Amino acid sequence: MNNITYTVVYEPRVLDALTEISFYYAEKGGQELADKMFDNIVMQLDKLEFMPFGCQKTDFCEEIRRMVIKTPPYLAYYTVAETQVRILELVHASKDQDLIRQKYENF
Repeated sequence: MNNITYTVVYEPRVLDALTEISFYYAEKGGQELADKMFDNIVMQLDKLEFMPFGCQKTDFCEEIRRMVIKTPPYLAYYTVAETQVRILELVHASKDQDLIRQKYENF
């Protein structure tokens, strides 16, 4: 059994996205909702510490994987190198994913 624990590292743009998500939900439903949505996203991303290879590779880059977060609906794009998981992008599932494809297809 694999007992490796991976370190999850967030790119600055992902931290910015988390802040924007919190502000959005605070405006829509108050701070309690914002905290709930933020915590759920971080909880899902934290699972990558133990199972980083559980998500599919993207079809545009072998090195990049995609995690689907259902509530709220976001997609996290990340890489795994040695014992580090690097979260590259966090985007709403309704957004055009072609921008991510274009940005990383030659990664």
